Amino acid sequence: MALGIRLNRGMSDVLTPPGTTAHDTEGPGDGVEAVALATATQPALGKAVGQGAAWLLLTNIIGKGAGIVTFMILGWLVTYEEYAVWTMAFTFAAFTQFFRDGGVTQLLVQRGEKQYEALAGSVFWMALTFNAVSAAVLAGLSPIAASSRFYNTPELLPLLLIIAGTMPFITLSTVYWVRLQTQLRFRLLSNLQAASSLIRYGLMIAGAWMGLGPLSFVLPIPVVVLFESIAYYLAVRDKPWRRPPRVKLWRSLFSDSKWLVFATFAAAVLNTGPYFLLGAIVVKERLGAFSFGYQLVGQIDQLLAATAAMVLLPALARLNDEPVRQRGAILRASRLMTFAASVASLGLVAVLVPAETLIWAGKRADSVFSAQVIGVVFAWRVLLCVPAPALQARGQFRFSAVLMLLAGLALMAAAWVGAKVGGGDPGVIAIAIGIVTGVGLLGFSLWGFHKAGVSPRDVIKGTVPVWLCSVVACAIALVASHFAQPMFGHMPGRWGALGNVLLSGTVFVGAVYVLVRLAAPEVLREAGGILPARLHFLRRYLG
Repeated sequence: MALGIRLNRGMSDVLTPPGTTAHDTEGPGDGVEAVALATATQPALGKAVGQGAAWLLLTNIIGKGAGIVTFMILGWLVTYEEYAVWTMAFTFAAFTQFFRDGGVTQLLVQRGEKQYEALAGSVFWMALTFNAVSAAVLAGLSPIAASSRFYNTPELLPLLLIIAGTMPFITLSTVYWVRLQTQLRFRLLSNLQAASSLIRYGLMIAGAWMGLGPLSFVLPIPVVVLFESIAYYLAVRDKPWRRPPRVKLWRSLFSDSKWLVFATFAAAVLNTGPYFLLGAIVVKERLGAFSFGYQLVGQIDQLLAATAAMVLLPALARLNDEPVRQRGAILRASRLMTFAASVASLGLVAVLVPAETLIWAGKRADSVFSAQVIGVVFAWRVLLCVPAPALQARGQFRFSAVLMLLAGLALMAAAWVGAKVGGGDPGVIAIAIGIVTGVGLLGFSLWGFHKAGVSPRDVIKGTVPVWLCSVVACAIALVASHFAQPMFGHMPGRWGALGNVLLSGTVFVGAVYVLVRLAAPEVLREAGGILPARLHFLRRYLG
């Protein structure tokens, strides 16, 4: 579930507000750096992927750190009702854009650099055609979505029209993005992404400060699209619009990419399906409270997704001729992704109550419980993203799409049950979605790993221990916070909340380090192995 539209690369960063999750047809994961370990005997590829992924992670931490700060600021400036309107906008747009790009841009990633010159012209013109049609469909349906027949929210109309008007213009930067991916120019990609994010965040804050409400999320889109088109052109120096469209190839390309189109639709269901449903049956204030709570945890996924979406699919595609090493890379990625997601999400759960007081002074207290529930099981949400790109790298687009669609439908069913049982209460909705995430999405992930040639038993052995260690560490931190609360309660202003955050965070980090070192030391060694050279001093604590 994402507060943003991350279908293919194109609209992803442009329509992704700070703090969004980012699952899509590519499939994210901080554990992608494990690919570098699996390619150690292939120096050129291993070096390119390893260094590129490490650089991506560093720059993404900086960029997403700016996103977190923006999210905090917007928490003061945007109301729950305004947040709900934006939630409806990105949700409806996602469901009407699944034909965007026609799936051919991802097909170009899967085909690799060798076929770029032959296919770039056809891909550009075909993607532009699909984007123009998708924009027309969204623009045509926008009045219906805003009317009483659907969301009954008139202020939704201008948001959807701005999104629709921008869609055709995203095509150029999308093709350039693919070219840089296939060339494994990850450092440049991360720098451009960071610059784009800073522009978007700055404009969002300015819009919210000026009282523009939900429009604050969409007005930066044209500016970001223009920046990306120019910046990526200067990086690639290619003019795909001058290449012949070669329309005769379109049928063949669409035949190969049709399952990628279906995968885009499946990603929309997975990412936004519950919101799509809740927008029609839950009042705006409660939808906004739930959405805001989910995004508190979604900060984590956005960081992991941004790294792996650029690295994991093209890297695994290069290992298609070496299935043993490819399986090893997938397994390492699953361990590292679960480790990163567990520590981050459960660490957030451990400090969230005093952190909300410190940052928002109770203004977002209604979202805390939802965020804590989702945070406990969020690692299994993130894990689902490893088998998706692994299957796509092997050309199993159909199964990857079916897997995501089933997972999305399960989350939609959970959201509906939670809303009906709890009368729209955000906490009850979170519990229902949390149960399906912790049980159902884990099951879907294991099914995907099996189809990718990786033993589900090996995945469980590599992921469950680190998650359990994080759960226990979180419980220890919460107990410490509870018993220290009387002391912090006597401190003036927000100093007590700050002290509690520092205590809870320190206890959690110390406990999770000790527990993981005892129960799964190999995961710490793998994490240390992918650190950039400038952080080599940390390896002795992890190795």
